[in-house]
Amino acid sequence: MPSHDFQDGPGIDRLSGLDGDVFVIAKRTSSLRDVRGALLELAYVLHDEDVRSRGSREPPLLPATGLLVLSDSKVHERTLQRELQQFQSIIDAALRGRLHAVLAPGGAGLEADRMPAGLPPALAPLVAGLVARDRGQVVRGGRVTKSMVKAAMLAAYAAVAPQEQPASVADLQRVTRASYPTVAGALKELAGRRALDDSGVRLNPPDPDLWRSIATGLVADRRTRRYVDPTGQAMRPERMLVLLERLLGQRIPGREAAGPGGLPMAVSGVLGAKRLYPGLDITSAMRLDLCVFDADDGFVRQLDPGLVRTEDPLAKAALVLHFTRDVRPPPLRRNSEEANFVESGADEPVFRIEPASAVDCFADLLEMGYAREAREFALAMTSRGGG
Repeated sequence: MPSHDFQDGPGIDRLSGLDGDVFVIAKRTSSLRDVRGALLELAYVLHDEDVRSRGSREPPLLPATGLLVLSDSKVHERTLQRELQQFQSIIDAALRGRLHAVLAPGGAGLEADRMPAGLPPALAPLVAGLVARDRGQVVRGGRVTKSMVKAAMLAAYAAVAPQEQPASVADLQRVTRASYPTVAGALKELAGRRALDDSGVRLNPPDPDLWRSIATGLVADRRTRRYVDPTGQAMRPERMLVLLERLLGQRIPGREAAGPGGLPMAVSGVLGAKRLYPGLDITSAMRLDLCVFDADDGFVRQLDPGLVRTEDPLAKAALVLHFTRDVRPPPLRRNSEEANFVESGADEPVFRIEPASAVDCFADLLEMGYAREAREFALAMTSRGGG
């Protein structure tokens, strides 16, 4: 049975099955420039897969293929196939027969009989799901930037064993959902800092200066909203987090994960940092920081009707929301998306909101003025990741 490896955000999805891996771009567009760009991205990924397979001890039985699916498009089938043929004529012969393109007409997804020749019809339901997701989803956190790619690399270093970190450009694309040029640009900037090991895609043990540089870039790409309590009677951050977990459990029918990708947020700031590194020398949190992976802040009024949004960056905020993409490694995202429950001692279980990436937590510590503690946190995360 084919499987789908990636579940959030726009980009390239990898479908794995007995007939080999198929990389899919599902795109709503009528622009031929977008078509050419998508075909180029697929060609880059297939090339990287070939290079990696040649160096693998257990190469796949069949080479990977690429599929572009256009939906809600004014491009005619004949025009699409002409673009595909022209593109195939200028690329390496080893890739030509492995790139496909098809239209998903009207409101339908993709029927099995419309799968291009050479691709297993069993993939059709999965491809239809990607088309439906692309039609209906809100793009989480906006486009993927070079700063986000670097943040994802640093988050992976801090969270997983070195051998589990992304080992190729294709790996980084799959983890970050970024285009090939974006990943290549991020690697070029890191190489200029001599921050990469001999593989060219993995970090050397990052020093606090690299942590600060990457966190600064990530902060520039986040959108932040601050909320104050004019009465000065806001709940303690820990209590606010417990209440938020209860609200999430109550607002989702059947207490399932919020949205198709799992919990739409993670806790950062002091509370998130202390979960990742309990030895952090901060007695209590002054505010609740949350990384929000969709655009919804409607829960704030339910959480505390007395909170008021402020544009003053120096105001003493009780709640700070960082709208961003989830840069945690996929295993950690899955842990969160499984909607783990913890018993609260009450009648109903509540969600356990997982900590955000170490990079997001580090950035929040710096922003709050905890420079010494942030350095301590970075060193601890580097030691854990490198160990």
